[in-house]
Amino acid sequence: MLKGSASATARADRVSWARHCEEFREVRRSTILLFKNMPSEAWMRSGIASNRQFTVRAVAYVTAGHVEHHMAVLRECYL
Repeated sequence: MLKGSASATARADRVSWARHCEEFREVRRSTILLFKNMPSEAWMRSGIASNRQFTVRAVAYVTAGHVEHHMAVLRECYL
């Protein structure tokens, strides 16, 4: 872990596992609601993220994949 990095300074070890799970559920629910309520014409809008062009639809797919990545890490490291 890099000194001064976000992961090094987040102090996540000071937060209970139950609270981490609760935060995950809340963020996941709000993300699903964001995309669920997205107007159909918005899905093909695009913008720049990390110096690359993305559509809203692509961001939704990346977001879904990102949660799967974290779940795989949890399974591999903790279960």
